Amino acid sequence: MNLIVKVTPNSKKNSIKEYKDNVLYINISKPPVENKANDELIKFLEDILNIKGIKIISGQKSKNKLLYIPLEEKILKEKIEKLLQ
Repeated sequence: MNLIVKVTPNSKKNSIKEYKDNVLYINISKPPVENKANDELIKFLEDILNIKGIKIISGQKSKNKLLYIPLEEKILKEKIEKLLQ
C-alpha cells in the first residue's frame, strides 16, 4: 500500500503524532542532512510496524513523502490505530 507521510525532522524523539485524512504525521529525531532523516524514518516505521521493505517512492528531499509499505490497507490502518492509542 502507498501511504502519504508528513515528517518533522530534528524532533526530540521518534514518534507518530497523528493519522488524519489518510496522512501519517511523524516526528523524526535525525536532521534532514545526508539522508539521515529518511533512513531514520524507514528504520522507525519498520521497527514499530514489525515489517521490512518500506521504500520512499517520492519526496526524498521534502517533508511530504509517499511511501510504499508492503501491507494491505486494512492491516496497516489497524496497526497505526493501535500505535496511536
